[in-house]
Amino acid sequence: MSARRADYFRLALTGEDSAAFVEVYRSLRFSTHCAIAVISDRAPDPAAPWVTWADIADEHAAHAIRQQADLVLSVTDGECVADPPPPGPPLADQWPAIPARLHEALTRAGENLDAALESACMLADVAAPPGYLRLDFFRTRGGETKFIGASCSPDRSVWVPLAHGVEPGFVAELHRALAHVRFGGSMSCEIRRPRAGDYTIVGLDRACQHWSAYRAVGVNIPLLYIQDYLQRRFDIFHFVDPGHLTVVDAAALRYCFELKHVFVDLDETLIIDNARVDYVTTFLERCTAAGIRISIISRHEHDIPATLARAGIEAGLFENIHAVAQGAKKSTCVLNPDGAIFIDNEFAERLDVRRRTGIPVLDTNQLDFVVGVANPPGA
Repeated sequence: MSARRADYFRLALTGEDSAAFVEVYRSLRFSTHCAIAVISDRAPDPAAPWVTWADIADEHAAHAIRQQADLVLSVTDGECVADPPPPGPPLADQWPAIPARLHEALTRAGENLDAALESACMLADVAAPPGYLRLDFFRTRGGETKFIGASCSPDRSVWVPLAHGVEPGFVAELHRALAHVRFGGSMSCEIRRPRAGDYTIVGLDRACQHWSAYRAVGVNIPLLYIQDYLQRRFDIFHFVDPGHLTVVDAAALRYCFELKHVFVDLDETLIIDNARVDYVTTFLERCTAAGIRISIISRHEHDIPATLARAGIEAGLFENIHAVAQGAKKSTCVLNPDGAIFIDNEFAERLDVRRRTGIPVLDTNQLDFVVGVANPPGA
């Protein structure tokens, strides 16, 4: 861990290697909100120099990391659990009261929900009908429900977010259904759908493997745990249209937008702790090889080409380098939004560019979903 991160909020992520564990790790590995220590049965891949790792079999090292951590996220049996836990009794203790309330909301949603599920699968090129639905919630330690999302899958192999989000009337129904349910952090309800209009609630848990469906559109649920623990105010915003997602090889979620120009931030995106982020640099090099233009948009206070050189990055990789003054909007540098995307680790910067240009905007971890350029999730 760098000296710069020594005083950061300390997160320990623990669990044996699994698709669920990989999803949580990939969601957080580029986070600049904390210093991350991983406890698992193998070193995380892709590795990150600012992430420390301890073998789960090394009980002394694992215990030391847990003791030093401000927050521990444990991924076990496909579920993500926080320690210290959010307020409220275990979900299992509340199971009898929840299905009836949620089923009423599902029944009232009726044909609108069926249409949204079918549309999500159709837009993502999933041929099979959506046989499963996940309703996901995140509630803060203060009791505010900040996120309600829905994703669907034909067979649980890959999940896609609802094409048009969760319809406002349905959201209101869900809020009413959960008004007297006590929980904190994430909660997920799995629902089986053998046919249109037929919904059977299977279970209630803190499952996390399917969170990739939300991460792809810009909702990072593991990061919400950190923001909530730090008592920060945060908003939820979709930075990529679900219609820009497709399923390839029947098992992997990818973006399907045309890519002509990549606008990328420098600090904490292309460079972290004065070192190049190889994952981002490799992505940009592949873009160049594919004939895709690249430009930097940065508030970096020093000479940008000199900083790139010190990090071992060729300035010639970039068509333009835009130095943005404090108080100016980065969105003003996106002059031609056709086929463009913007990559930045800062929520506020992404929100500005998204609202003013309408282009897809990505946090670094979302490069996992770029077709043919970045590495696939779990690779």
